[in-house]
Amino acid sequence: MRLFQLIFFLLVTCHSFAQSSAGPAYFFAIGDMPYYPGDFERLDNLIEQLNDQSPLFTIHVGDIKKGASPCTEEYFEEVYSYFQKFNHPLAFTPGDNEWTDCQDFDPIDRLTLLRKIFYANKLTADRGELPVHSQNKYTGYEKYIENQTWNLDSITFGTLHVIGSNNNQKNDDPYRMSEFNERNQANLFWLDKIFEQASQSSSQGVVLMMHGAMIYSKVLKTGFDDIIEKLNENVTKFGKPVLLIYGDAHKFMIDKPLKSADGKVLDNFTALQVFGDRDMHAVKISIDHSKPQLFVIEQEIIEKNK
Repeated sequence: MRLFQLIFFLLVTCHSFAQSSAGPAYFFAIGDMPYYPGDFERLDNLIEQLNDQSPLFTIHVGDIKKGASPCTEEYFEEVYSYFQKFNHPLAFTPGDNEWTDCQDFDPIDRLTLLRKIFYANKLTADRGELPVHSQNKYTGYEKYIENQTWNLDSITFGTLHVIGSNNNQKNDDPYRMSEFNERNQANLFWLDKIFEQASQSSSQGVVLMMHGAMIYSKVLKTGFDDIIEKLNENVTKFGKPVLLIYGDAHKFMIDKPLKSADGKVLDNFTALQVFGDRDMHAVKISIDHSKPQLFVIEQEIIEKNK
């Protein structure tokens, strides 16, 4: 029996909730790792340091392998076994390297395998649990088990399956375009649902998690255009702090890329790109309700990985 199902249920301990009495609650964000043969030892270092701090949870925003490396079932199972070493809840949203960029495999087959390994089992443990709402409960979206939402500490969290490699939009490839169009519509639907849930639960903020480093320029047409338009619409309407956590480009970065209709920066939206590739570190995000911006972002440098 698996230790926990990665996103179907976020397991929340009493100790986790106790963070609030000692200070702001917090969680960690990682992504784009492990990449190289020697990285599993470094991943152990990261897990050890994060486990020592008992966060609410950790989010992995995708890319569990280098793009050119084999996308084998054995490798996916090995990564899954390392994910089980986290002693707190772990959420995972896929990247492009583990399915769209698998040159020796059919990409849809690899995506199906990812869903089977990382999302198929509902597992409860003796720590207590917080149910997570999955998009696959909606008619017409049964395959999108990886898109999830949950509430914690007056915040609505949600994952979106938006990936690098232009979100798998390839206009000259009908097979890939069919996949892109279907998943794109699923993501647009799910983004609305996340903000709908945030409004209904009177959430103080929203945290979105995806893999792709989106291109916000309106000059170039990309596979992210629809998501950005829908995101802008929801962020503007919501009015409270929204944090987008993503990976893909392997560079710790904080940005304000969304703009209003009159060209001003939407100051309630913040985009955070995590470390990755050779820089196997984490980012700590604290939820501080005493601050107007709500989210406090800090580098979590893994000392043994420096």
